[in-house]
Amino acid sequence: MQENGELAVFLNLYDGVNISYSGKVVEVGEQSVTFNVDIMQILAMRQEKNAYIVENAYLKKHLKADISDINIALENVTLTNFTYIDHMNANLRTCPRVHPSKSTRIRLSGQDSVIEGNIYDISKGGLSVLSSEKADFDTEEPLKAVFKIELEDGTKTDITLDVRLVVRISYNGFLRYCLQLCGENNTKEFDDFIDKRIGETIEELKKQVNLYR
Repeated sequence: MQENGELAVFLNLYDGVNISYSGKVVEVGEQSVTFNVDIMQILAMRQEKNAYIVENAYLKKHLKADISDINIALENVTLTNFTYIDHMNANLRTCPRVHPSKSTRIRLSGQDSVIEGNIYDISKGGLSVLSSEKADFDTEEPLKAVFKIELEDGTKTDITLDVRLVVRISYNGFLRYCLQLCGENNTKEFDDFIDKRIGETIEELKKQVNLYR
């Protein structure tokens, strides 16, 4: 890649939003490679604690690498321990998945059980809920998710979504319910809320970048 001047395409998640910039190889060591790439990508790598390179004509699969060193002034990152991976989380997502800007309570109800918790992350395709309460929802069971979101003018509105459980996992001492949207949801305000959070997340990252420039 270095000899032919080919660029590597990096793909990372920053607070659930895909960040992807191309980088060029500037130095090849015995067990490391140094790339020059945009600071936004480097900060996304640092948050994920790894770098991910998209497969190309020179790579038979995607690559995952550890971060050995970062030089923000030069916009360089040195990577080691390259391993091939079959899938990248960021590459599989059809919708950006963002975190609410503030704690957002949610009520999840099924045929026989009701739990309350907080939204962990959210997208136009679904959401996940952290709760200390256990409910044995079936994956085929229709569920209702009810919560409030804040609109552009500062007012709050109720959102009700038809969802189904994809999986329930243990997460940092809580139960995390991963849910997929289903049915005919009227989601314009919901979609607008997510678009706003995506924009806010990118702006938050740009503000961090400006601290280094």
